[in-house]
Amino acid sequence: MFFTRSLNLVLSFGFCIFPTVLAQVTAQDLPACAQKCFTTLPSNSFSPGCSLTPGSNFEDTFSPCFYTRCSTRVALSALNITSIICDEPVRDISQAIRIYVIIATVVASVVIGLRVLVKIKGLAGGIGLDDWAIVVSVGLTMIATVGQFLGGWYGLGRDEWKLDENAHRWVLKSFYVAAIGYKLANSGCRVSLLCFYLRIFGTSAFRRAVVALISLNVALGITFALADALQCRPPAAFWKDWTREQGSHCASLGAISWSHAILNIIMDIATLGMAVWMNHNCFHCPGPVSDPVIPSPQLDLEFGAGLVLVWDRDAGRFGLRMLTSDEGLEPGFLWREKEWEPEYIHRVSPSTLTRPTAATIHSSCDHSSHKQDFGGGFCAR
Repeated sequence: MFFTRSLNLVLSFGFCIFPTVLAQVTAQDLPACAQKCFTTLPSNSFSPGCSLTPGSNFEDTFSPCFYTRCSTRVALSALNITSIICDEPVRDISQAIRIYVIIATVVASVVIGLRVLVKIKGLAGGIGLDDWAIVVSVGLTMIATVGQFLGGWYGLGRDEWKLDENAHRWVLKSFYVAAIGYKLANSGCRVSLLCFYLRIFGTSAFRRAVVALISLNVALGITFALADALQCRPPAAFWKDWTREQGSHCASLGAISWSHAILNIIMDIATLGMAVWMNHNCFHCPGPVSDPVIPSPQLDLEFGAGLVLVWDRDAGRFGLRMLTSDEGLEPGFLWREKEWEPEYIHRVSPSTLTRPTAATIHSSCDHSSHKQDFGGGFCAR
C-alpha cells in the first residue's frame, strides 16, 4: 500500500512539472519581422521551413532576410530560435581556442626564455638588440594572448546568436585588445630578426637598408595598432555599440585587416629575401657572415626554410582576411564583420532567400521561462 501511494505521488508530481521541463520554443516565439521571411513557419527540423538553400549553410540561408527585415538584436534572436526549432547543431570551438592559446604561449615562452638565458651566460654572442626586441615582442604578444583567451572564455568560437548581450560585448572587447597587441607584436618579431641581421652582415649599404626596414616595421606596427584602437568614434563603441544603433561610426574592419595582411606579406618577403640575396651575392664581403664556420649554403638553407614558413603562414592569414572582408569570420568564429556595419543591412535584399524565414521575437522575451529555453541567446529589447 505504501509503495502504491508513493508511486502515485511521484507520478502526480511528475506530471505537474512535466510540461515545464519540456517547454519548447515554437515558431510563434519568432519575431514578427522574421516570420515574414517564411512562407510556412517551421514546427520542427523536418518542416519545409527548415530546409536549407542548396549549397548554403544555416546562417547563409536565414541571415540575409532576418538582417534585412529586423534589427541586429532581433535578427540574432530569430536565428537562435530558428536554430532550436530546426535542431541545428551548435558550433562551439571556444575551448579549442583557449587550449591552443595556452599551448602556443607556453611553448613560445619556453623557447624565448631559453634563448635569453643562453645569451645571458655570454654564449652565442651575448645579449644584443635582437634579444631585447624579441623580449619586448613577447610582452606585446602576451597582450594579444590575454585578449584571445578571454575572447574564447566569453564565447569566441561559438555561434553569435547563442550568446547574450553581455557576453557579446566582452568578446568584442577581448578581440579589440588582442588585435592591438597582435599588430605591435607582429612588427616586433620582424624587428628582432632585422636586428639579428645587423650582427651578421657587415656591409654599410646593407646595414642602412636594414635600419630603413626596421623603421618601416615600427611605423607599420604603430600605425595599424592605432587604426585598430581608433577605428570607432568613440573607441569604446567597438564593443558598447556593436549594433551601431546609437549612431556611432566605425571604419571597416575588413579594410584594416586586408591592408595589414598585404603589407605584412610584403614585409615578410623583404625581410627574409634580403638576407638570402645578401648571403648569396656578398659572401666575401667584410663582416661576420664571411666566417667560414657558417658556410653560405647553410645560411641559404636556413633563410630559405624561413621564407617557406612565412609563405605558409601568410597563406593562412590571406585566407582569413578573405573571410573577414565579405563573408565575415566563419565558421567557428563568433561574429561576421558585415553585421557590424549597418549599411550591410540596407544592401541585402529579401530576394536573396529562395524562401522566406521565421517569426517574431518580442513575444519570446516577454516570458522568462523562454529565455532559458533559448540557450542564453538574444532577446529583443
